[in-house]
Formats: sequence, C-alpha cells, structure tokens
Amino acid sequence: MNYMGLMRADSKDAHVGKSVLVFSIEFPPHVGGAATYALNLAVGLASIGCEVRVLTISRKSEIQEQAGIDRELLEMHGIVVQRVPFVPKLYLLVAARALRRLIREREFSALIVADSGAQKCAAYFCHMPSIPVWTIFHGSEITNYFGKSTLALRLARAPSRMRSFFQSLTGCIAVSEWTRSSVTRALPELLTRCQVVHHGVSVNEQSLETTRSAAKSRLGIDSQMRVVFTASRLIEGKGQDVLVRAFAAAVNEEPSLHLLIAGEGPVRPQLEALARSEGVAGRVTFKGRLDKDQMGICYRACDVFVQLSRIPFESFGLVYLEANACERAVIAGNVGGVPESVGDGVSGCIIDPQDAQELRALLLRFVRDKAFRSRLEASALERVRNEFSLEAMARRTADLVFSRC
Repeated sequence: MNYMGLMRADSKDAHVGKSVLVFSIEFPPHVGGAATYALNLAVGLASIGCEVRVLTISRKSEIQEQAGIDRELLEMHGIVVQRVPFVPKLYLLVAARALRRLIREREFSALIVADSGAQKCAAYFCHMPSIPVWTIFHGSEITNYFGKSTLALRLARAPSRMRSFFQSLTGCIAVSEWTRSSVTRALPELLTRCQVVHHGVSVNEQSLETTRSAAKSRLGIDSQMRVVFTASRLIEGKGQDVLVRAFAAAVNEEPSLHLLIAGEGPVRPQLEALARSEGVAGRVTFKGRLDKDQMGICYRACDVFVQLSRIPFESFGLVYLEANACERAVIAGNVGGVPESVGDGVSGCIIDPQDAQELRALLLRFVRDKAFRSRLEASALERVRNEFSLEAMARRTADLVFSRC
C-alpha cells in the first residue's frame, strides 16, 4: 500500500482542519468494495487537509495485518484508526458503544457512516449527533433492507427502522448513478438528498516503472506468455466460469495464453475442476488472496484484466479503476453501475457477461493487436488521473458533507 503520490492541500483549502469521523464496519485488511472505499475515502480526505479518524472493528485473525495498515495510515497521512473487538452476534452493539463514546469525547465536523454494517449499527443503537451525518450507498443495501432481507432483519422491523434512519440524515452519497436510481426508486423521499460520488483510486507512479516482462518474471511466468488476469471473491455470479471457458477456447488458437485468478471463495473447487475438464489446468494459476502490492504486480504483468460479473446489483466496479491505474485495460460485464467505471472503447471493453464467444475474440485481440491494447492502456491511465483520483473523490465528498455546515 503506497499513497506517497498524494499531495497535501495548502492552507487556503476550505476543508483544511475539518475533522471527519469515518465509521465503517468493513475496513482493510478486510476485502471488498466497501472496505476499499472507506480506506480510499479516508486517505483522500486527509490529502485535502481534513483531520480523519476511522472507527472500525478488529478481527483476531488479522491482528498483524491491521497493525501494519494502521501504522502506515498514521505515519503517512495522520489518520488515526480506532478498532473495537469483533464480538460474534454482538459486534454492532460493541461498535455502537464505541461510536457514542468517541462522539462524546471528541469534536467532529462531520460523521460519515460508510457501509451497511455501520448503517445498521447507527440505526439501531445510536442517536445521531448534531453535526452533519452522511451515509454511503454501495448498491446492496436496498435489496437487503427493503427486498428479500434476512429473517433477523425482518423481525427487527428493518424496513421502517432503516427508512427512518436514512430520512434523519443530513444527506446520502451513492457510489454510482445506477445505485442512486435504485435507492431513490425504493426511497423517493431521498431524491433531492442523495448525490453521486464515484470511487477514486491512487496511481502509484513508482509501480508504473515495472515493465510487463519484469512483472511476469517476478511471478515466475515466461516473458513470452500472454497473461489474462482476474480478481474477486470466488463466488457464484462473478464470471470466472465464463472466463475459464472462453480462455480454453482462445488457447486453441493462441497457445501463449496464461490465466491468473486471484481471490478465495466457495466456488474455487468448481473452478479448478472446470479448468481440468477444459484441458487448461496447466495454464491457469489460482493465486489465492493477494495484498495490494501483489495485486499491483499481477496488474502490471497482464495483457488484459477481465471481470465479468453477472450479479445484477454490481454498484460500480472499483477493481476496473485499479487495473486502469496500473495502465491496464479491462473487459467488463454490462451490469449495474459497471459502465460508469469502465469507459467502453476508452479504458476497456464492455460486453454481455455471459457471452463466452465474444470474450474469446476479445482475449485474442488483446494479445495479438498491440496497437489496440496500447491505445486502451494509455487512455485508461489518463482517464483515471483526470476523472477518478482520490483527491477528486474526497473534494466532491467534502463539498457535499460540509455544504450545510
């Protein structure tokens, strides 16, 4: 994790000195879009001069990783991370108690409730303070609270409780226009109070100096091999099955192909079996869970990044921006808010996530047409720098959060 490229705001910045509490149950080393969002938001807010504190939970299995992350955030960005123990079935109550105490003891300019766990915690166990309070919608909350929610949430009268909570807030931020539309369809009363702020990512300039060949070498892959990379939780609907089938078909025409699959999850055994049945087990490497630096090497090694999720409530797609920030183009599925993350024909290609034939053709084009690949890689990096920086994300968020102060 390296955010050294971020610049501190000068003393004339309107947000300098504002104290922000980011409350998020999910936070690195926990994996997932909401956790990464909370981290990137905290770093971005610090980069524009805000004083940032993060309240999250601590898991015993991740003590060492947590300590390293928290130390780096403090030393590099002045961000204090406070973690409360994860207590099964009681963690929301424990976190709520810590939140109430923190708000009593310290003066904050604003509170950002950054994920669904924090939303439930605040809605059920806390009275909102008099400062501006905003929440973040990542896409699945509406289904969970107002659709087919769990029995526990229904018994706890989640629809009415969460509706009341959202109405009590200063405002809401959706991570995409698609997410905002989903939210306001279910809660039309939020139509004028729900704004969109897209995710932001950092560009590690130093990592861009690592050539594709050097990155392949670090992974033990021959420099002549053409690498396809995918990364996500290994669960139903994330599209690795379609990718393996398309990859196997492409290998018949381009034997230099190699597939890297990062992530862990319940469908890994099925994917490994599929690779064997398709006759490409020797050309598919399952990398398991990777940290940020390892992900960076895989991005730089690949000729194209592919993630064909067909899950209907994909809210945005931060992983595509991360690949673009490493100067790599992507192939993505046309679902949810993904088209807002991927510029079709600019930073990658958007296709039907179940069309293995189109994917096969695109894989072959990416590895064979260097001019096509290079054009998309250059424009992908430029697009991230111009439109999806951490600073842009932070400034837009801060402008909203402090607009009613």
